[in-house]
Order: sequence, then C-alpha cells, then structure tokens
Amino acid sequence: MVGRAAGPRADSPPSTSSLQSSLHGATRTLHNQLNVGILNRLPQCLPPNAPDPTVYHLGIITYGQIFVALEKGIDRVLSEPLQELEARTRQVRILETLHTTGLARTQKLKHDTNLLSSRLLSHKDLSSADALRQTEDKVRADADARTRHITERVQQTPYLALAYAWTMYLALFNGGRHIHRALKRPGRAFWLAEDEQDTGNDKIDALSFWHFEAASEEDPDADQLKLEFKRSFDEACQLLTEAEREEVVKEAESIFELCMELVLFLDGVMVEYEQRTRSVTGKTEDQVKPSRVSTGGTWYDTMSSALAPVGKFLGLDQTRPLVQEVKD
Repeated sequence: MVGRAAGPRADSPPSTSSLQSSLHGATRTLHNQLNVGILNRLPQCLPPNAPDPTVYHLGIITYGQIFVALEKGIDRVLSEPLQELEARTRQVRILETLHTTGLARTQKLKHDTNLLSSRLLSHKDLSSADALRQTEDKVRADADARTRHITERVQQTPYLALAYAWTMYLALFNGGRHIHRALKRPGRAFWLAEDEQDTGNDKIDALSFWHFEAASEEDPDADQLKLEFKRSFDEACQLLTEAEREEVVKEAESIFELCMELVLFLDGVMVEYEQRTRSVTGKTEDQVKPSRVSTGGTWYDTMSSALAPVGKFLGLDQTRPLVQEVKD
C-alpha cells in the first residue's frame, strides 16, 4: 500500500552522529531531575507507607496516558486513507520502520487500571469508594487534557513519534525494570484478591504494564526486544533530514518537561485525595493513610520540596498550593 520511501533530501543530509547520542546529551539534566522526583516518590506507593495500591493506581493512570496518546497517534497515521498515505510516504515509512512488535502498552494499561480500580473500590467503604471515584475521574480527565496534544503532534508530524518512542519505551527498559522489581516486592497480597494469590509464579497481573511478552527465563528483562527497538530506531532515523533530527531532540526535551509537570500534578492529586477522603468519611488527618509517610507527615509535607529545582527550571510557582481546598 505504501510505496518506496524517499531518502533524506539531498540539500539537507543527516548528521553522521547518532540521534540517540544527541537525545542523551540534550536531555541528560532533565532526565536526572525526573529520576530524582520519581525515585523519591516511589516508596509512597508501597508498604509501609501505603496500605493498598491507590497511590500507584492514580500515578499509572496519569503517566500511562502518554503511551496511550502516542500509540493512538501512530495508529491513526498508519490507518489514513490511501491518498493521505501516499502524500506522506516518507513519514509513514519512518513509523513503519520504527515499529517493533511487543512494545505497545495501551491494552496492558487499560487492563491494569480497570483491574486495580475494581479491586480498590470493592475493598473500600462506600464513602471512601466515592472519594476514589471522584479522584479517578479528575486524574483521567486531567491526564487526557495534558497529553492530547501528543496524538495531534504525531498525526500532524509523524516523525516526532521518534522522540516519544525513544523517551517512553526506553524508560520502561531502563528505569522501568527497577521500578517493576520494587513494585513486586510487597508480594501478591498487596496487589491481588486473596483467592488469586497462589498461582505458582511471581507474575502479578495488576502489573502487566511493566511486563514484555518477549521476556523469558533466559532473557528476563527482554533485552533482545530493547536491542531490536534501538536498531529499528536508528534505521528510522536515517530517513530524517538534519532539521527534522533537531525537531525530534527539541520534542524529547518537552516530553521530559511534561513528565516533571506530571510529578508535581500528582503531588497535588494526593493532597486533594487526602482532603476529599477526610471530607466524605469524616475521618481525621491521622486516620487517612493511603498516602501517609511513616514519619506521620502528609504527602505534601514530605514531597513539596523534593522537586524544587525542577519547579524552578520549569518556571512553576511552588509557593502557591498545588490544589485548592476541597469543599465537597
């Protein structure tokens, strides 16, 4: 259906240096700051700081939406009418070359979030369940609003999908594997219903987002899939002009900035969730534990200064409250 793709324009030859090296260099500082923010918050998702997966659930809804928006944009481009495909042959070829079977996360994300939502709601009393539903709705709506432009960007300029793929999929292969191990440590009881705990393996069904089907006993981290993706990425990059390579690098920088903004957004979500839970249940602050740290402080008390350098870098005013007081 798609004809042979034209190579890079002769008047704008691509650089001989690796685009992956350029991306690493341009995003190194942002990447390090984001890692600090995420690693500082990861313990708050797990025991003893969290009695259930509520914090993780709200977080994966938010970050997962980036993958959903990216994959939706790619699917829309590749399913365009024939005349549209022919008009953008080279850019479509870039997406086809980038494609690596087994990377897509959308269906796994939907599976995990639906499963966790069902389990959490069934284990909470009516008032607490209502607070969770309200917070879920807010998070889903806000995450969609913050990431909708990704689908639009990929549809309008397909080669920018390279920036999102490199940033998000490699994050799963690198830091993601360590996060996955940390999430599994509390054991199946933290994630699963009691009658589903004895299955004879350590695969936790609520964490399928982090699992690649290509993983095996010989290759538990799916390193071969990672190498295949990087080869496909490099091959796709050969179809870019120099100007397009620069656009991809700039887009990658904006993705890291978006991710750091989402970290701060989730801080606000957890403050609001604690307030809403107290409002609908009548519980005191000391009785609301879903996002309480072991020292007894609130989520905001513990986390508000963790990303101060990031907030300053992004021009965000961290002196004002991240959320308004919940009245309902």
